[in-house]
Amino acid sequence: MQIILADGVYQIQKTLIDADDNISLISKSGNRNNVVISGCGMRKTKRVDNLIRVSGKHLTLDGITLQQAGNHLIRIAGEQSADFPHSA
Repeated sequence: MQIILADGVYQIQKTLIDADDNISLISKSGNRNNVVISGCGMRKTKRVDNLIRVSGKHLTLDGITLQQAGNHLIRIAGEQSADFPHSA
């Protein structure tokens, strides 16, 4: 499945979860400076703040900037047989 993002800053409040295999997050323009997924940054919280949690295999990120994660930009759930993301 391909999710194609238009140019812009996507401010997220909760972790994006990739639970399926073969997911691609792709910028429409191909310019990583123009497509940004941004979290809430470091702040006092009792939970772990990640932008993306991967529990499926073969996540691809292409032309996207990740920023302002409270803890991790990407968390790989290896205990669920996830593998490393591919960045084009």
